[in-house]
Amino acid sequence: MTTREQRHQTMTDLLDRNQIDSQEQLQSLLETEGIQIAQATLSRDLEVLGYRKGERGYAASGLSRLERGERRQLTKMLRGHCQSIRTTGMMVVMLTEAGKAGDLAQAIDSLSLPDVLGTVAGQDTVFIATSSPGQALDLCRHLSRWGADRL
Repeated sequence: MTTREQRHQTMTDLLDRNQIDSQEQLQSLLETEGIQIAQATLSRDLEVLGYRKGERGYAASGLSRLERGERRQLTKMLRGHCQSIRTTGMMVVMLTEAGKAGDLAQAIDSLSLPDVLGTVAGQDTVFIATSSPGQALDLCRHLSRWGADRL
């Protein structure tokens, strides 16, 4: 039996190496790798990993393409210091432990995420500006998932 992390790694590898146009096609490729997965789980995994179906099949959003080390570091910071994440219009608002907002804002800025226009940090609050409410919602979902143990 594979772990969730191994399954996600295999899915990411398959999606990055192949043009996959349907969940059924991905499910079949996973089966050839020895991974049995229900359609509902596959759908949730695609959402968690940030893959969306477009004109050329499934592709990762800019957030999903972060290097694993970068994502791991941001995840560690979110789980260690972030208390809540929510959106308002084109902004994502993060509440942090006192004195940690600047560190989180700097970590987000250093990633040069395509959907992030910039950040402003106070003592315990980070404001993240995006170009649209949809981008703010996507960013909020990703950050919330990555910090899921804490939030």
